[in-house]
Amino acid sequence: MSFGAIVRLERNKKGIPLSRISSACGVSISYLSDIESGRRKAPSETTVEIIADTIGVDDETRTRLFEEARISRIKLNFDLHGRSSSEVDFMERLHRCWQLRELDSPTIERLSELLPG
Repeated sequence: MSFGAIVRLERNKKGIPLSRISSACGVSISYLSDIESGRRKAPSETTVEIIADTIGVDDETRTRLFEEARISRIKLNFDLHGRSSSEVDFMERLHRCWQLRELDSPTIERLSELLPG
């Protein structure tokens, strides 16, 4: 579940309006709505902390919020210029499998073992 989806779920469970979180964080309601709907990435760690405190989430949910926020801010770019056709094909296949969540944990661990560093 994404950061925004977790926030929306927890906020709705407790009946907390976006306006209360907006006031606490000093951001607009539309900004928070965009986060909840996935149109924007998660905010800074400070804002995540304020959101978690305002909603009053348990420790497990707080941990999930911070992890999902971190993940949502990651963007990877690969320069494939000058790479061979087979290298580009591999990266496209890897990306497609990742997007479709077709890589299970054992497969990811095996791939990780093959990588240097």
